Amino acid sequence: MPIADPVRVLKPPDDEDVVWRFMSISKLVSMLNTSSLVFSQLRLVSARDPFESEWSEFDRKLARFVDSSEEAALKVYELAIEFEDWEFEDREDRIRVARNIYGRDALQEQTKNNLNHQYISCWYTGKYEPAGMWSIYASENDGIAIRSTAKRLKDALSKSDKQIHWGMVEYRDYSSDDVSIDRGSIFHRYIPNA
Repeated sequence: MPIADPVRVLKPPDDEDVVWRFMSISKLVSMLNTSSLVFSQLRLVSARDPFESEWSEFDRKLARFVDSSEEAALKVYELAIEFEDWEFEDREDRIRVARNIYGRDALQEQTKNNLNHQYISCWYTGKYEPAGMWSIYASENDGIAIRSTAKRLKDALSKSDKQIHWGMVEYRDYSSDDVSIDRGSIFHRYIPNA
């Protein structure tokens, strides 16, 4: 199955970009024996990383605003239809839709859904081998770095029968950055304040 069309906020790497994957020797042997690349469930990754699937301050404020009153939900609905493919005539439907997409319950449900149903394989993009990745993804005496290009990786992934979304992670300070609404995306990462 070809790589899925980019999600609206995804920036894919350029074909000639150098990509790196760090892993233990045992994971490399498994990958070679099975001719497959392991994707980790987001829930397992978030158990090790407290900032995985973190809500932005913008998301929190928007959810509080949408849930605060019917008028607030209607305002959000009116703003959202500029970017969405739906439109409802009935006032109650507009309120329901706004809250079902942008309210606190929706935010919690989307986070739960992401954690349970999204899988990731993280690669580093850069010309040079980053020393810090060794300590994070491979032990000192039992690790290997795979170096390839984005095009070769994308071509290999396109042979999968699973739908794969492909894009580079954006690191953001969720407490201050103006974060666009894309609750379905795992391509934004939280950077805690220093």
